[in-house]
Amino acid sequence: MVIVAFTQNIPANWIRKHPNVARLPHVYNLDNAVGLSCPNKRLDVMLIQVMLLIWATERKSGSLGSPNSPNALDIGNLPLDGVFDNRVQAWIYYYQLYHYHERVAAMTGKIVPAAADGSSLGDRFHTLLHLNSQLGPSVDLASRPATPRDLALALKVAK
Repeated sequence: MVIVAFTQNIPANWIRKHPNVARLPHVYNLDNAVGLSCPNKRLDVMLIQVMLLIWATERKSGSLGSPNSPNALDIGNLPLDGVFDNRVQAWIYYYQLYHYHERVAAMTGKIVPAAADGSSLGDRFHTLLHLNSQLGPSVDLASRPATPRDLALALKVAK
């Protein structure tokens, strides 16, 4: 069985390139990229949907920075269905714009997997690792009630 959207231990070479990930017990990773012209596998997309929704909810509550940021936009709801569409694309761009507004090159509209050898981590603006880092060490997506059952099962199996 091929598992997408998985939990993995953090390789030492990631910590060398991005020391802030060392505080995490694991990272949520993708098998394939999510975004325009990407494979957009269902569980990969669903993982990104869940992570973005948690980020947005915590940002609005103020725990991840100011909810009144000048970059804040209301872009509509985000279903947790694993379907890549314009809403998911808008949320990815919104997240990247919110965090990387001064670095246009970092706004790709894509979220790529973090390669085990660290080759994808050359740029300090790796969206997936940034999302993981913001969610923090206490977020267990597999046990959150809002996480769709099939994603929760995939995350539990992959540990």
